[in-house]
Amino acid sequence: MEDHISRLSDEVLALIAYQVLESDSGMASVLCRVSRKFYRLAIPNLYQRTSLTPFKLERLYIDTGPHTETMKIDMCSYTRNLTIGGKRQEKWNWGHLQDLLVAIKQLKDLHWTYWGEPIPLSILDTLKQQRPDLALHIEELYIGHKDSEQPRQLYTGGQIVALGCQSPASIQHQLDLEVQSPFFGCQNVHSIKVNINYDDLATKRKLKDLARSCLNLETFHIRVLQEDGTIAYHRPDPYVPLDFGVEARDKLPPVRELIYESRWNGGGGQWVGQRGFIPCSFFNWTRIQHLELRGVMMWRFMRSIQGQISHLETLKVENFCWYEDCIEASQVLNEFLSDIQGLVTLELINPTDFIWKHVLMQQGKSLEHFSYFPPRKCSSPFGQVNTDELSARDLPEFASACPNISSMTLQLMIGSDLPYDYLFALAQFPNLESLRLYTRFDDLTSFDSEHRCLLESDRSTVTYIATYLRDNKLGKPLSTIEIVLGEWAKNEPAGEYSYGYASIYSHERPDIIFTCYFDAKKRVVLEDDSWSVTDPAWEGYLDREGLSDVPGRTYPAGLSTRLGAGEEADRIFAKADAMKDEDDDGSLFGDDYILQS
Repeated sequence: MEDHISRLSDEVLALIAYQVLESDSGMASVLCRVSRKFYRLAIPNLYQRTSLTPFKLERLYIDTGPHTETMKIDMCSYTRNLTIGGKRQEKWNWGHLQDLLVAIKQLKDLHWTYWGEPIPLSILDTLKQQRPDLALHIEELYIGHKDSEQPRQLYTGGQIVALGCQSPASIQHQLDLEVQSPFFGCQNVHSIKVNINYDDLATKRKLKDLARSCLNLETFHIRVLQEDGTIAYHRPDPYVPLDFGVEARDKLPPVRELIYESRWNGGGGQWVGQRGFIPCSFFNWTRIQHLELRGVMMWRFMRSIQGQISHLETLKVENFCWYEDCIEASQVLNEFLSDIQGLVTLELINPTDFIWKHVLMQQGKSLEHFSYFPPRKCSSPFGQVNTDELSARDLPEFASACPNISSMTLQLMIGSDLPYDYLFALAQFPNLESLRLYTRFDDLTSFDSEHRCLLESDRSTVTYIATYLRDNKLGKPLSTIEIVLGEWAKNEPAGEYSYGYASIYSHERPDIIFTCYFDAKKRVVLEDDSWSVTDPAWEGYLDREGLSDVPGRTYPAGLSTRLGAGEEADRIFAKADAMKDEDDDGSLFGDDYILQS
């Protein structure tokens, strides 16, 4: 093996190593054992991204064996992206960490995700003095939340005050303030990503002041509590302002990426309505390239910033209005999009009930990734607006106006049969390579007595759809097709759906993702994640034992019989190919066929 590999150039082997590590970083150690040459070329890629915990750090300094020393040397030589993590109860040796940060010569990005105690000022001073160009990223910071699962510790005046699992709210609040304090004014901070409880006013003001003080801030994420995959819009105290205490003189540095989620549901009266969002005057939009807005009253925030942004590369809007506001919110969204140019990625999930077609088409050749669909019941049970999907008549004009779309996510409505005109129109996007379709069915009662939903039948339907798209595709071939037929959570306890449904009916499906690829002969290769379904309520749909006496519903109807006939024809023609060089007057269909003829 060593001899064969040594014949290949370093450029070829380096490319192989890069592709292996990109696809599966867990294969790095295996690759390094293949040959010395592979080891030499793979090590720089292997150590470019490294994560450290207190346990790993102590191993580097306590274990003096040759393997550990080599690992330490490689880390110091090649690491460019370092993540500092660990559980809250774990304790760092700050002196060792400081020495290591100084020793890593090529370090460019430091991701800080450890919040068991505040970062020492000595480490920040070291970064400021010896690594002024290093980008420090504050991530996975949860502030303002009650912590009832893990013990926390409070560091005050150099003394540790141990707390039990049931931490008093005042102590929890003080700790959340302390972990933010060391970063104030740190010009190494380039990104802040937090999950915040809006009911804690002091931590919101602290976060606002922290963001203001970091003049090199480029990324600012304000995420909120999630319940069952969606924002928890109910609020315990409806009279706590949500404006982060922003005053007229407060101004955020001009960030490039902003994710802003709000829990405000419109309640709390006029007083909260006036302070329901961070004032638009706080934001500096001069450098903004990536904007994400989530929350059922976000359409009001969008209205307040209309006309201030003219160029974006990425815009994602999700569940930003209630049903009763959808008409006014639709107007706001369409007018906002009318001012935007240069979008590369546009994602609209349950935004409003309609969108102007010319607003989408004006993006032209810049648009490459497009998603437009309503929320799924499994991930957003509070979604009430039914997004009007793009029609089969709209898609050709859209494909002509935005020919560079390479990935797309849309809703597919299925009636008594497949919408062939819609599928055909999707296949006409010349550069489309990745497609995801979320389906909805409008004939739920027409076949309940004769058919039911079954996994195997759905696999046949998905295979047929993928084949149809493949055969009609214009331009670049599709590399991946993902189809989700069901809307319901795979592992929700039966009879306890939080959105009010007490049982699973025969026309309901779990949100299994069917993924289609194509092999070298362009045949459909189908995979699904039905293995992850553990709720026994879906046993009837999975029918792993094949015990169902009710046939499964396919689209089109009778598809299983047609596919079986197709497979039989394939076998017959394969036999014909094998016999074409033989002089045989016998029938391909057997002697019985000759006698019947």
